[in-house]
Amino acid sequence: MATAVLTATAGGFAQSYAGLYHWALEHGLHGWKAESFPCWSTCSSSSASSGCSCSP
Repeated sequence: MATAVLTATAGGFAQSYAGLYHWALEHGLHGWKAESFPCWSTCSSSSASSGCSCSP
């Protein structure tokens, strides 16, 4: 049971990160910024215009 929970959790994090990474690339972030904190870095600079829903 624990293995199934850990596998599902890891899969959820991977899908979430992949979505944020692709979002960051579409919004002009590249390199380490897109890989490290894709949504947060854009929210801190232009949350109103980007439509980002995350909070820094």
